[in-house]
Amino acid sequence: MGFFRFPFMWDFISGWVWGALGVLPFLHTNLLLAFLSDSSSAVSVCVLAFSHLVFEAVPAVFFGIPGAQHGVAALPAHQLVAQGSGRTAVGAVLLGLLWGVAGAVALSPVFFFLLPVLFDFVRPWSGLLLSAVVVVSLALDGLSFKHAAFFLFFGAMGLAVFSLPLAEPLFPLLSGLFGVPALWLASQASMSFGGPAPKAPFWMGLLGAALGGFSVLLPAMSPAFLSAFAFLFLEASPVSFLVLSFALASSKLFFDFFGVLSIGKARSAAAASWQDAGVLFPEGLEALAFGVLGFLLAWVLVFVFWRRFAEILPVFSSRFFAWTLLGLVVAGAFWANGPWGVFVLSWASVSSLAALSQRVPRKYALGVLLVPAIAYAWGWTGF
Repeated sequence: MGFFRFPFMWDFISGWVWGALGVLPFLHTNLLLAFLSDSSSAVSVCVLAFSHLVFEAVPAVFFGIPGAQHGVAALPAHQLVAQGSGRTAVGAVLLGLLWGVAGAVALSPVFFFLLPVLFDFVRPWSGLLLSAVVVVSLALDGLSFKHAAFFLFFGAMGLAVFSLPLAEPLFPLLSGLFGVPALWLASQASMSFGGPAPKAPFWMGLLGAALGGFSVLLPAMSPAFLSAFAFLFLEASPVSFLVLSFALASSKLFFDFFGVLSIGKARSAAAASWQDAGVLFPEGLEALAFGVLGFLLAWVLVFVFWRRFAEILPVFSSRFFAWTLLGLVVAGAFWANGPWGVFVLSWASVSSLAALSQRVPRKYALGVLLVPAIAYAWGWTGF
């Protein structure tokens, strides 16, 4: 019984159980945080976020439904499943997640001293730097007017949505942009879990870990956009993209919390709850250690049991899953935000499908986050 009398153990268990709900599509971390009381400890919040990151990889791989952290990386994962290489996809995702956290922990002493210096340098130029990242991305994609137009359209959507009276705007917005189109694709695909074990160079995971550390310097630097931006300069393959993307996602989550301690900035809802609660050293480091422990426990569980889950899936048709999940996400959007939530979900879904039909890279849908961040950095606070 001494184990259960450990001060943080019940906080750890409750956070981990809430995080395990990430196996259910569309139950984003932000939505689950709403169920926790305002008095929830730093440990429970951190463990929820880290365990959820692993568990939400399951619907990302099996159904192509992205979580808030994984973004467009869910699409190549599910494409490998549909092509009969599900084992390769699952292995690449798990490898990337593990390398990202391991690299973040290893690099954290360096970033503890590096982040404050860089942040003081970057802060006055954040609007210019965010704009430059977008311009470079458009330029390297060929300066397509169509790409720029869709990016600005999605940016206007983001500004409009964040001006609406929504309790949880990201849930219908991101579900519509990435989840609903993914459901449509998944409903027309079969699933197979063969394929070789993934092979990717270790430096790919280390690069993801390092990019996750630098991501906290600027707002709206999501793993999806950063990994897509990185592969403008790298030779891409589905496996390498998955490894880098998921390494970046797990490293970014670590540094989102770490950034609260080192530079006093929160780049995610979970980290913001830390900031609002005034979490500092050494409580923050203890909670972060428990978060990594929760991550490892979730990782081992998914590693051991993903094959069992894959064996159950053929019992149900892809269309059954798609329509069932679509009904759930509409109900979730209404529950979280009322009729406005359903409106935003519909608007984002139709717009995303229109961009897909025009073969616009999915990263430009992240204009919904980047344009408001750029506007805020330039001093506009009209949302």
